[in-house]
Amino acid sequence: MLIACDGGSSTVRQILLPDVQRAYAGYVAWRGTVLESELSEEVAKTLAEKFTFYHAPALQILAYLIPGRNGTLEKGQRLMNYVWYCNYPEGSPEHNELMTDVHGRKHPVTVPVGGMQPKVWEQQQRYAEEVLPLQFAELVKKTKQPFVQAIMDVISPQQVFQGGKVLLLGDALAGFRPHTAASTSQAAFDAMTLADFMAGKLDLQRFEEECTSFAKSVQRAGVEMGDRSQFGDHPLADAERKNMGAVRH
Repeated sequence: MLIACDGGSSTVRQILLPDVQRAYAGYVAWRGTVLESELSEEVAKTLAEKFTFYHAPALQILAYLIPGRNGTLEKGQRLMNYVWYCNYPEGSPEHNELMTDVHGRKHPVTVPVGGMQPKVWEQQQRYAEEVLPLQFAELVKKTKQPFVQAIMDVISPQQVFQGGKVLLLGDALAGFRPHTAASTSQAAFDAMTLADFMAGKLDLQRFEEECTSFAKSVQRAGVEMGDRSQFGDHPLADAERKNMGAVRH
């Protein structure tokens, strides 16, 4: 038996279903971390010990603390992590420049660490000052090693091949958008369901039904969340615009 867990760009899936390819969703996730002790007092007070979101038309950013070096949870040594979603139409000059590294090579999903063109990051930092609240703009400004991830969609219409001799699992079966925060849940669900199948608690048909049902449900939810965030009005957008107008006046 071959269990293919070889990621969103699965080689096994491409051999079996060459027409099933990852598709760019029209936006990217900028990611970065800042050492907690390097944050200003105001930013630390606003963001630490919270899961903070800011949403505006065509962009969303969120931030939260994660363990620091060697897994430390010591205050000041933790990392403030953020994810900033921004739209880049596929094939646009901005998109092409973003995904092209310092060596002139264009990448479909992410630019390797250290490969981002300095001018691209400098432009993004200036953009942050224009559109983000001061607290988030500071995070972007103080980020030393940013990286970018193109948001992609893929889901296989089939999981089981060769009468059960080949199985797709994880991202090879379905890639979830980051909005779902479900990658760990996906791995756990697939592993437990596979264990039940291997132990004879599930037959092959039931195994495929459970895995594909979970994959389709979460994948669809991620698409809906992402598209609403980046291409449609958020349910609270009108109230937010009114609040911003009141502050300006």
